[in-house]
Amino acid sequence: MSAPSMPIAVPVAPLSERVKPWLVAALIAGLLAWSWNPVEVFKAKSLWTDGRNMGTFASAFLNPNFHD
Repeated sequence: MSAPSMPIAVPVAPLSERVKPWLVAALIAGLLAWSWNPVEVFKAKSLWTDGRNMGTFASAFLNPNFHD
């Protein structure tokens, strides 16, 4: 007959090791939130509404005319 099975104790990482990834993620999220307004991300819809302007700029940029 076999002996009754004992539950295996799973080692738990120390709190300092478990918190570090969360602190890094919170720091990155905080930096992104802090930089949201200065980079004017709220104007991202202009990329689509003013798309023709960007197309004109890109076509002139990619085919420069040096004879002006």
